[in-house]
Amino acid sequence: MRRFRCQPVLQKRVYLVLLVLIICSKGMSAWGQDYRFRFDDEPLFDAVEEFKRQTSVDVVYSPELIYDLRSSCIYDGSDPLSALECIVRSALLEIRILGDAQFILVPARAVGNNNGGSRGTISGYILDAETGESLHGANITLLGLRAGTATNQAGYFALPSISRGAHRIRVSYVGYVLQDTTLSVSVNPHVLRLQTSAITLQDVVVEHEYIGRADLAVIPGLISIPVRRLERLPASFGGRDVFEVLGWMAGIQRAGEATGGLVVRGSGPDQNLYLVDGAPVYHPWHAFSLISTFQTETFKDLKFYRGAFPAEYGGRLSAVLDAEMRDGQNAEPRLLASINALNARFLIESTIGSKSSFMLAGRRSYIDKLIGRRHPVSDDSGRRDTLRTGYYFYDWSSKFTFSPNSNSRVSVSYYSGRDDLDLRLPFDLSLDFSSWLRPADLFFEV
Repeated sequence: MRRFRCQPVLQKRVYLVLLVLIICSKGMSAWGQDYRFRFDDEPLFDAVEEFKRQTSVDVVYSPELIYDLRSSCIYDGSDPLSALECIVRSALLEIRILGDAQFILVPARAVGNNNGGSRGTISGYILDAETGESLHGANITLLGLRAGTATNQAGYFALPSISRGAHRIRVSYVGYVLQDTTLSVSVNPHVLRLQTSAITLQDVVVEHEYIGRADLAVIPGLISIPVRRLERLPASFGGRDVFEVLGWMAGIQRAGEATGGLVVRGSGPDQNLYLVDGAPVYHPWHAFSLISTFQTETFKDLKFYRGAFPAEYGGRLSAVLDAEMRDGQNAEPRLLASINALNARFLIESTIGSKSSFMLAGRRSYIDKLIGRRHPVSDDSGRRDTLRTGYYFYDWSSKFTFSPNSNSRVSVSYYSGRDDLDLRLPFDLSLDFSSWLRPADLFFEV
C-alpha cells in the first residue's frame, strides 16, 4: 500500500498565502486613512520619524543628508507621498519611490538636470482692495496639496518647494470675500487684493484645537482691536478715542480724572507701556486726562496685551498697547475732517506715484479761540489787571511709506503732541463777595 503525505505541501501553500497577505497589508496600510502633521521649525529627523510612525512607510535616507535641517509643515490628508513632500519641502530634497511602502530621500541635484529646476516658491502679498493696507494673518491654502500658510505682519506669504505649473489657491480672511485663484511659481511676488464683506451668523460653535506653530498660536492676554469696528462706535464729546473703548473691557478702568492712565487688573498706571509705531508715548493724555492722544482714524492695527505679553516688550509689568499708524495707501486721495465739542481734526492720505504713499493727520482744541486767552479786569479804584485763561492742545501724526520693489518697504513715522496752559487768576480776599476775581496782590498762576 502506498501512502501519500500532503501535509507539508499544504503548509507551504498556507505560509505563502499568509506571507502575501502580510506584504499586501503592509503596503496598503499607508493608504486609505487620514494623517495630520503639524511641524513648526522642528528638526527634520524628528519630523521624518514621526511620519514613519504614523504611516508605517519606510523612508530610507543618509543621516548626514538631513543633519541640522528643519521642517515646517501643516498637512491634513490621506496621501503619504504628499505628506512627505510637505515635510521635506524646504530641505531641497527629492523623493524616489521604490514601492508602495518605501521611499528614498536624495539631494535635489542627484535627481538630474531635468528635475533640478522643477520646483520653486509661490509668494506674494495680501492687501485690502479698498485701502491697500496689508492683511496680517490671512490664510492661503494650496488646494491641490492640501497645504497652506498664513501672512506675516507685512501681509507676505511664501509656499516653498512647489512644483512648477498652475496651482489652485484659496485666500480667506475674516470680514473679506473668499477668493479662489490660480498661481504659479514666479520670481516676482504675486499681489492679491481682497474685497470687504459683511458676515451674518446664526449659530456660533467655538472649538479649540492645539496648533504647534508659534505664528498661529493664540497669545495669552492679547486683545486685537479692529479699527473698522472702532470707527462705527458712537463718539464721545472729544471724538473717537481708543482708551474709551478699552475702558469698557473687563479688568480695565480709568485711574482717575486728575491723574489719568489706565488701571489694568489692579496695577498702577505707570506699569503700562504705550507704543506708536514702536516708539513709546510716556503721557498719552490731553485736557487733564479727559481724552487720549490715540486718534482712532490714524491707526490701521491696535494690539493690547494685558497680564502677559511677548518678551520683545520690556520695561512694564502690567499691559502694553501697540498701535501701528496707517501707511496711507489708497487708490484715490482721501480727506476726512470733523469737529466736536472739544476739538477739530483732519486726516489726508494718498499715494505718491506707484511706489510711495503718505498719511497726515492733525487735531487741535479751539476753546481758547472762542473765549480768548487774555481778559482785562478792573475794580472801582481804577486798578487794572489781566485774567489769563489760555489753554489748548494739539497732535500731529504723519507717515511716509516707500516701496522700491515688492520685497522691500521703508516707512518714516512722526508724532508730536503738546498741552499749552497759560493760567493767571487774581484773587481779592476782601469781604466784598460781589466779584472775587479782580486786581489784587494775591494771584494763582500756571
